Amino acid sequence: LGSLGTVSNICFAQALKDVETNSISPMFFLQLIWAAAIGYVFFAEVPDLETWIGGSIIFAATLYTTGREARLERMRGAE
Repeated sequence: LGSLGTVSNICFAQALKDVETNSISPMFFLQLIWAAAIGYVFFAEVPDLETWIGGSIIFAATLYTTGREARLERMRGAE
């Protein structure tokens, strides 16, 4: 786990160097969704309503941010 945590932090730091922070931050919060999924699969923990609501908000915000950044990048490329 320590090795995976180290690799994860290195990858996240590299991503922050390569891309603007506002496009990476929502991806970082996706780990909450992954934690709920892993808890369900490996430990039979059933996510409660708040987890589903929070995960949905995170997912929607990530989709919106990704789409907005892609549109902005296309607009910058067209100039």
